[in-house]
Amino acid sequence: IPHRGKRNEPAYVANTAKVLAETIGVSEAEIADITTDNVFRLFTKMPRPDVTAA
Repeated sequence: IPHRGKRNEPAYVANTAKVLAETIGVSEAEIADITTDNVFRLFTKMPRPDVTAA
């Protein structure tokens, strides 16, 4: 809603994730985890970064 009527930009995805999380009753972090997993399932040739190597 804060950007309604304006040009859509990738930066607004955080607002969408927040509203989606509130709507289905999960955390924003859970939405991030789910969408990240979906990206790697869809784009199978894209390597998943090793987050444990930090």
